[in-house]
Amino acid sequence: MMRRYKEEDIPSIVALETLTLGATLGVSYYQLDLSNPLAFHFVQEDNKKIIGFISCIFDGESVEILNLCMMPNYQNKGLGTKFLVEHFQYFLPLGMQRYLLEVRQSNVQAIAFYEKLGFKTIHIRKNYYDGIEDALFMQRTFSSLDNVYLYVASLLSKRIDTSYSKYICKNHPLKFDLNFVNFIGIKPSFTSFQQLKKECEILPFIKIVSDWYDDILFKDFVTDQTVLMYCNTFDYQSLRPTTTIVGLLEEEDFELCKEFLLKAAACYGSTYATQNANFCIENYQQNIFEIMVAKTEGKIIGILFLYFHTDFCYIEDFFVMPQYQRQGVGSSLMNTSIQYALSKGIQDIYLEAAVKDTPITMYERMHFSVCKKYYNLLLERSND
Repeated sequence: MMRRYKEEDIPSIVALETLTLGATLGVSYYQLDLSNPLAFHFVQEDNKKIIGFISCIFDGESVEILNLCMMPNYQNKGLGTKFLVEHFQYFLPLGMQRYLLEVRQSNVQAIAFYEKLGFKTIHIRKNYYDGIEDALFMQRTFSSLDNVYLYVASLLSKRIDTSYSKYICKNHPLKFDLNFVNFIGIKPSFTSFQQLKKECEILPFIKIVSDWYDDILFKDFVTDQTVLMYCNTFDYQSLRPTTTIVGLLEEEDFELCKEFLLKAAACYGSTYATQNANFCIENYQQNIFEIMVAKTEGKIIGILFLYFHTDFCYIEDFFVMPQYQRQGVGSSLMNTSIQYALSKGIQDIYLEAAVKDTPITMYERMHFSVCKKYYNLLLERSND
């Protein structure tokens, strides 16, 4: 278990640093940092015994690791990876965008550990340690959570900036997630909001994404709360072994995929379902995303879309046919997708889930954690 350090932890922390690093920041340093708003120091416990420690400072955007250590008999068991990934999960909701650290050039094991977790050397500090040994200055970056959320829309929609950002997808006007107004971080005046509703009168719906809620402005809207969830591929927990045949969609299966997508979206009406199936295949053929499919007896029974960014993978449209649910098909899809992302050098995986949906519990068991919450607000004007 990871937690923030307390005053009674300081003797154990100093002893751990001295044992594993040969040096420590000292008792007085950690006593002073108890009241330092920039200091974020964490211990890792096993049966209430401190086995690991990370000291760092956080300025609202960058985390700088000062020391990271683990008891010798707990090393080389994946616990250091788990500890640092928990660290990522703690700081992502706080707006963290990068990690910084220094490491001795001779510490080959530590360098390999950091590189495995995505750190890259951006500078060499000559003779930094004891005036004789160079230090590697390493960095690990994360995309802004707002950018993660908007990534899919930016690939498939046209963005219009006014006093707010509007996303319009002319090729799929009925898809809510591609046609919306983004109010994250912005609160419009009553007048401008009424003007927005007037501008949208010709549309079948108004979809708004916001991180705040106003009873007056949104009184006619159907409101749902959504979370953005994060998982590091090295911390991913498979719920079941891969037992179903899963692989990337191949050209010979395009018609099977269309058939699957039509059935999956049938509850939204034939117009939407047809439009959505054609839209997905066309964009797949343009390499905008990749599709992972689960098959049995010559038919597709599950599907998952993978949007690859330079720094992360975004999972969308994760769906298994009802008659095949709770049989390990979803786990097989996710297991294969996570391994595929890792094979492409991608560690940061994001997906969305509605707060009221049971899949959130499933994702949490997979070691996804909530890193951002926002509202989806919908005002429908017509039905298919």
